[in-house]
Amino acid sequence: MDALRPDRSSSTHFGLPRALEEVRKIKPKKTLFTGMMHLMDHEKVNSDLARLIGTDGLDIQLSYDGLRIPVRL
Repeated sequence: MDALRPDRSSSTHFGLPRALEEVRKIKPKKTLFTGMMHLMDHEKVNSDLARLIGTDGLDIQLSYDGLRIPVRL
């Protein structure tokens, strides 16, 4: 899911707060946020997101360049 900015959404991209709202509605097994801009502190945000598995049951993390996701067809 798109999460461009740490603070707010734009007309074309979700920001982190709105992306989290949508994940809470959808409740997927795993969420990877993509398309983050330079204002997103990758390690800090990933650390904060990791806490959500214990509090909200949400497994969310930021993706990264070169990430490979196996897909079984």
